[in-house]
Amino acid sequence: MSAYVRPCLGVTSQLPLTQWIQQTTAQGKPMKNLNITSAFQQVFFTVVFFTLLSGGTSLTLAAQKDLSPHQERIFESFTTTWQMGVGAIFGLLGSKATDLFQADNDED
Repeated sequence: MSAYVRPCLGVTSQLPLTQWIQQTTAQGKPMKNLNITSAFQQVFFTVVFFTLLSGGTSLTLAAQKDLSPHQERIFESFTTTWQMGVGAIFGLLGSKATDLFQADNDED
């Protein structure tokens, strides 16, 4: 795609793409940048890693026909862990969404 907005996008403007995007955002204002710290990234990716690890282990154990009592306990633990991890991921993303909406309210 060129630097100009193409008519195939349903727009006949010949503005450069960056100017068109700025004009079409809320009230012509550029979008806010989120402050994502290094600590947040470390926590987020650690939670994602352990969630995927425990979910994969849970799926692997669920695919087996017969589980020993110890494997059943491990399966239950990993199932609980990945469910908590999914909740934590949504909580972390929700905290950043809250920051984004509060920044909009502060300007009004």
